[in-house]
Amino acid sequence: MQAKKAERAEKQVVWEGQGFVSEDEYLEISDIKRDQSGEYECSALNDVAAPDVRKVKITVNYPPYISKAKNTGVSVGQKGILSCEASAVPMAEFQWFKEDTRLATGLDGMRIENKGRISTLTFFNVSEKDYGNYTCVATNKLGNTNASIALYEISPSSAMAGGYSMFLPSSACLNAYAFECVLTTTPVPQVAPGLPCEGDYIKHFNSLFRKTLTK
Repeated sequence: MQAKKAERAEKQVVWEGQGFVSEDEYLEISDIKRDQSGEYECSALNDVAAPDVRKVKITVNYPPYISKAKNTGVSVGQKGILSCEASAVPMAEFQWFKEDTRLATGLDGMRIENKGRISTLTFFNVSEKDYGNYTCVATNKLGNTNASIALYEISPSSAMAGGYSMFLPSSACLNAYAFECVLTTTPVPQVAPGLPCEGDYIKHFNSLFRKTLTK
């Protein structure tokens, strides 16, 4: 790229952008990296007129790399979601496989949804046969990459309330305590009868939880 000379008088040309500065007439970036994509500004200055400033945008193409792929545990009969996130320019296209079988929306009650950098594989009613390793493949014209993601079984109790496992006081203790619980998912915690007051507990795992206890 060449910055046009603003005047025939003594001049100075400056390129700036993405942490890069050059006083060459041409903008040349050797061994360019993907994080150097973005806007660059050329300023042509002299002692006669105001600076002439022009901007250009540089896009660096690169093959996909998978930045996020997390194994997921879910109990039988529940909804399970596997997620795969890939960065690429041009944007990656996704495919999902289990062993050598390419998966498609509607196959055995599954749904594949691609939104930008993220592809999700959803199981609406997980059965035993759904457990196992799945492969997410991200592809563009410059190459492809893949990641293995596992859907594994967990017990129903550890899947309660999106990460909460809770016991509230037995009915004999309810008049002695007042609880306020903020939950964002179901099922609603149930009273566990027969527990002594001193053994009552509330345990949280993943989500935000707020409890007020007054006696």
